[in-house]
Amino acid sequence: MTKLSRAVIACISAMIMLAGAASIAGADTFTYELNGSYAESNGGPSLVPLGGTLGSTGYAFGVNEGLSLSGTGAFNVYSVDIHFYFDDVSASFNGFQRILDFQNRTSDSGLYDSGGALQLYATGGSGDPQAITNNRQAFTNGTVADLVVTRNASGL
Repeated sequence: MTKLSRAVIACISAMIMLAGAASIAGADTFTYELNGSYAESNGGPSLVPLGGTLGSTGYAFGVNEGLSLSGTGAFNVYSVDIHFYFDDVSASFNGFQRILDFQNRTSDSGLYDSGGALQLYATGGSGDPQAITNNRQAFTNGTVADLVVTRNASGL
């Protein structure tokens, strides 16, 4: 029997630096409080749920569920800041729980929890992220994590 885990996201903020933007000041920022609504705080594109449950204090989801975002203009240079926790960092049948997906669910590429460690996996396709990954404990059961992921113009 496969153990199911639940992840809860309390808030998402995405800073999108469009091509040619030289500073953070020129960037668009999208904030999602997830306090009963998928709407962006300032009228930007809304999040789209792929299953899961939205409550008054966050979004809870299980296996093959999550949130999708499009229409931001983010392609090559961006930062994503999320606040979340896993009920069980080791709940997956294969040891991996995807945190961020960079290919719109078309590949396994993404940022994962692997038994509490942060792991970046890239299949090597166009647009896949690149980074150095370590195996240090980053997450613990039920503890809120604040995670910021930034991609620069070089794809790192």
